[in-house]
Amino acid sequence: MVVQEVLAKVGIREAVDSAIVATDERLALSAARLWRTQGPRAVTFGAVARAAVIGKSLASHHFPSQRKLMLAAGELVGATLLSRIKSIADALQQTENRVIGAARTDGPAILVERLLADGAEDAVCLLELCAEALKDKDFRPIVAQIFDAIGRIADIAGADAKLVLVTTLGELLQFVPIPRSPLGPVGLRERVLWLTAQGAAHRDLVEGFRALATHTVEPQAAVAMTIAASEGDPRDRIVRAARSLLAQGVYPSHRAIAAEAGVSLSATTYWFKTGTDILIGIYERIQSDVRDNADTAALANMSSVRDFVEVLAALLPYYSAQAESTVAHLHLVLLAARSPQLRDWAERVQQAEIDGLRTILQMLSSDVEVDLGRVTLSVISGRALELLLQSRLS
Repeated sequence: MVVQEVLAKVGIREAVDSAIVATDERLALSAARLWRTQGPRAVTFGAVARAAVIGKSLASHHFPSQRKLMLAAGELVGATLLSRIKSIADALQQTENRVIGAARTDGPAILVERLLADGAEDAVCLLELCAEALKDKDFRPIVAQIFDAIGRIADIAGADAKLVLVTTLGELLQFVPIPRSPLGPVGLRERVLWLTAQGAAHRDLVEGFRALATHTVEPQAAVAMTIAASEGDPRDRIVRAARSLLAQGVYPSHRAIAAEAGVSLSATTYWFKTGTDILIGIYERIQSDVRDNADTAALANMSSVRDFVEVLAALLPYYSAQAESTVAHLHLVLLAARSPQLRDWAERVQQAEIDGLRTILQMLSSDVEVDLGRVTLSVISGRALELLLQSRLS
């Protein structure tokens, strides 16, 4: 029944013939399985037809476009996620009053743990749906429904819904490129509870992060930073072209980059020998731009928790203004999640970010029992992604 509803929603024909319905369902289910196991890039007519044991031409007859096929797969992937999140909310809602403190308050942490279970497949799929929603409006209702279900869990736990959503997205962004265990990252429960539970210690820090998650970013404040770039620098030109492709959801192959940058194929292979080298180059450029931002430099001149939160809040318009970099970063995370050869690099990069934040925060508050470096990275990265989605989901 769910598959038929999805097919109707994405505009696939109403079929009287049960054989046609069965074929549509087989194709949609095969597309969803490919997405869940290999990612949306795997959802092609050829791959779906092979998985469904159907001819490619017949598959294209049932689904008139690649986009229709992708949307049907995304609807089913989203329906699976929504069902799992709702089941968590239902279980929390039914929890007896005598164990509210032990279970309902734990709701946000339980949610993230469940999304990260079994190899983090659910977590990767949720972020991939977010990436699709950033470029295709028809994916946005799928994501909005999932976010509403996450909000219900926050309400049951008595926590701030926006902070729970931001923290969830941030934790997933940290974890999916480098899955270490099926139980989730070390200290996850403590971090999430520290942020979301009522009466948590270190109220100034908790309130600061909550303010960051709900901070209003005025559109007129999101002025794009001018990035100093030499038009005559071929390496920089190649990296910017690769970043632009990645932000569009296009894998930046050497050939695609050469066409986008208007350079020869030999120029791209001269500067970047492998595809992994290209991806690392994109990330290094994104990080360089963030470091060169004046608001980032202010981190070196802080003397209080309030200063720290204010600096992070000042950074938020940058992430909105530099949407291409923010979306490209999301795709880098997802490529690392689906490509084992990128995971060691992703872990080194992430650890360097956490260590830098940890060093700053230890000067401000050394007696906090949770890893503030990870907490900060979760809130700021989750908020950056949520800001972009917010502008498109509203």
